[in-house]
Amino acid sequence: MIRINNTQYFHFLEQADALRRSGSLCDAIISVKSQTFRAHRLVLACASRTLAQQLARGDIDSPVCCTLEYFSPHTFQQVLDFTYTQALEVSVDDLQLLLKAAQLLEMQPLEDQCRKQLDTLDCRAENPLNFSPPLQIREFPHTEIFLYCLVWSTSFQSFL
Repeated sequence: MIRINNTQYFHFLEQADALRRSGSLCDAIISVKSQTFRAHRLVLACASRTLAQQLARGDIDSPVCCTLEYFSPHTFQQVLDFTYTQALEVSVDDLQLLLKAAQLLEMQPLEDQCRKQLDTLDCRAENPLNFSPPLQIREFPHTEIFLYCLVWSTSFQSFL
C-alpha cells in the first residue's frame, strides 16, 4: 500500500484561518460572555463534538448563533486559534482553563496537549533537587524523564 499525503492540508487550515480573521464566509457566530466570535461551522464541528451538536441545530442557509457561558472570551479565543492552526502558545496560568474548555467542548487533541503540558509541569514541580539535565540530555526527552525519575527515586530512598 502506498500512502499519498495531501500537502495542501496545512494550506487549507491557513486559508480558513485567514478567512475567519477577515470575517469572510463565516457561518457561525459564537457569543462568549459579552464578546462575539465569527467562525466556520464546518471547522468548529470537526474540532468539537459539543459545538457540532449545537451548530447542527441551525438553518443551513443562514448563520447559526450559539452562546457559550462556561469560560472566558480569552479562553475561547485560544480554543479558536488552536482549532484553526493546530498550534498555540499559552501561559502556564492559562493551561488549566484551556483544559477545562477542551473537556467541555469535547476537543480531545487539545485536551491531550493540555494534560501533557500540565503533567510535565507537575513532574518538574515535584523534583526536590531542582535537577536540570545538561543541554545534550535535553535533546532526548525520554532520557530527561528517566533522569528526573532517577533523581526522585534516589531522593526518596535517602528520605527513608
